[in-house]
Amino acid sequence: MKTSLLILTIAISFVLRANEDFLEAISQNKVSYSISYKSFGEKGISLNIKNLTANVISLSIAPGTIFLPESDDEQTLMNADEQLIVLRPKAEDFVLVDGYCINYNKLAPSEESTYKIKKTNNPNLIALLDYFKQNPISKDNYQAAIWAVSDNEDIAYIEPITESDKGVRELIAKMTNRPNPWYSKDEKIEVEPRQVIARGSSVVEGILSMTPEKDVEVYVTVENSNMEQIRDYPGMKFDKGWSTNLRFKIAVSGWEKGNYTATIRDKATGEGLKTFEFSI
Repeated sequence: MKTSLLILTIAISFVLRANEDFLEAISQNKVSYSISYKSFGEKGISLNIKNLTANVISLSIAPGTIFLPESDDEQTLMNADEQLIVLRPKAEDFVLVDGYCINYNKLAPSEESTYKIKKTNNPNLIALLDYFKQNPISKDNYQAAIWAVSDNEDIAYIEPITESDKGVRELIAKMTNRPNPWYSKDEKIEVEPRQVIARGSSVVEGILSMTPEKDVEVYVTVENSNMEQIRDYPGMKFDKGWSTNLRFKIAVSGWEKGNYTATIRDKATGEGLKTFEFSI
């Protein structure tokens, strides 16, 4: 008898914890909800959910759930990681979900913003979120990775902190048919309600690699888009036939946005041996 009761208890527990898709529960009138924007990015949206049924319900808010603003000039927001909530019969509670932007050039939301809810049908975003699940990347890279897919923004904003971060850069480069930049840059974001997001960098860094045809002592210069030299840095000796890496890191706060070039030069002659383009 004790064994039967134990099996029954486990079975009931399993049924109670089976997760139901939130949007399906909405379509079946099992729940009602309201959406409140709190902040930009991770856990930035509050979903207040009421269980309309006489049963315990366990809900999954899936990655790729998007929040469409009533105002066409505002950004659509997206949940990136699965969020769960369990509600007792007729109970009401809230869960925080992600509010990552997928319309970079539109206006940032405000606390007065109102939304409809659905799922993204963008296959590249779906593939990106699946990568997040299988190969967790640094949270600080979520928005940069999403914008690199949704808005074709610069992949260099994704900092290669972990192997998964490096992998997501390769994935995005492949799916958007772009090169994976040799460098990375930190991401500074300023978000004001109903304003276009301000985005910039303070540091650019990467590896300058070259295999010289002779033994050579080198240095590095940086040129602007007019090929005017604006910085120079000491280098090192490169040996003939050996692939050698030179770590490059430069502060770019206050620099004009645009294209720049890092050039490895022969110290004896000043001749440019190899160039590396970057943008800020």
